[in-house]
Formats: sequence, C-alpha cells, structure tokens
Amino acid sequence: MSKVDRNDSHSSMPSTASCDLIDELALHWWQVAMEFIGRPMRGRFLVRQGSIGWMVYDSELKGPAQIEKDGPFAEKLTKQQAEFIAQALTNRIRARSDDPAQLRCVKAAANAR
Repeated sequence: MSKVDRNDSHSSMPSTASCDLIDELALHWWQVAMEFIGRPMRGRFLVRQGSIGWMVYDSELKGPAQIEKDGPFAEKLTKQQAEFIAQALTNRIRARSDDPAQLRCVKAAANAR
C-alpha cells in the first residue's frame, strides 16, 4: 500500500463541517422551506385573546409574557397594547441589550391599560 500523494484529489477536500455550520444550514433550509410553503414564521411572542382582553403569549415560557423579570404579566390589554408590547419584547430580544429607553416604552404601554 502506498501513501496518498499530497497532490492527490482527496487531499484537497475540505475538512468535515462543524456542528455550528450544520445547524446554521439546517435553520436556513427550514426558514426557506417555511417561506416557500407559505406558512408564517412564528415568533417567540404571540398576541392572543385572553379570558379578559388581549395578552402577549411567550411561547418559550408557555404562558403570558413578563415585561421585566419578576414584573407584571402582559395580559388584560387592548389588542393595540398587546401588539406594541410583543413588538417591543421581540426588538429587545433581537438587540440583546437592556436599553433603559426601550424598557420605559414597554412599561408605559403596560401601564396605559
């Protein structure tokens, strides 16, 4: 048996992809497939009708969203308030920052009920 020559076509093959790359490709494929099928992509925060008024449902916690840690739940709202809070919470998660101005907007919307 002979050694594989460095100029052999097999030696120029890329190394095995990392798990992170595979996960990113799988997520991208799934997103493309969902857009092609026409199903809307669900976010973490959903606006739903509660027993009294509207609420922001947190699909990760499987219950009403909390505006801040150990704070009030986003429930018993008007539809407009719930939509505003859901968008603000989504933006806060995307920004990955605790911007005080953004937090004040979310609190103000919750207190406006």
